[in-house]
Amino acid sequence: MAIKIRKAEEKDIPCLLTLLDTIRELHHKGRPDVFRDNGTKYNEKQLKEKLNSPEEGIFVAYDGETFLGYICTVIKEYIDHNILLDKKVLYVDDLCVIEESRGRGVGRMLMDEAKDFAKANKCVSLELNVWKFDGSAEGFYRSYGFTTMSRRMEYRLY
Repeated sequence: MAIKIRKAEEKDIPCLLTLLDTIRELHHKGRPDVFRDNGTKYNEKQLKEKLNSPEEGIFVAYDGETFLGYICTVIKEYIDHNILLDKKVLYVDDLCVIEESRGRGVGRMLMDEAKDFAKANKCVSLELNVWKFDGSAEGFYRSYGFTTMSRRMEYRLY
């Protein structure tokens, strides 16, 4: 079957919650000093709100009835900031593809959909954060054309 990308709907929430838990596990393994070993980034109510927000774009990938992954984005606008120029960007909050479908172009298709959403909303760029422990995600973003804009560093006291 052909992979299809579409805007997420309420019926996708159970699949979204499952992949959000996959991401939480990955982050907890990578930085257990930062991420909890339980909980969820967004609950069902928060996802419903995001699905109905014009500033947020959540897109899902399916192959027939099989859920393959999703991308969650939000428009951020910087206006009259003290030092930054005015700009509107699309922030990629999450991107996750089920393990069995990685390498099939699903992530690229989801990112393309986010890029189209950004252009339709007159955003000047896509931005995201990637954790240092997640080398495969960083490699994917670099292969897509993302470049490092800044680095966040820490000096641990405990």
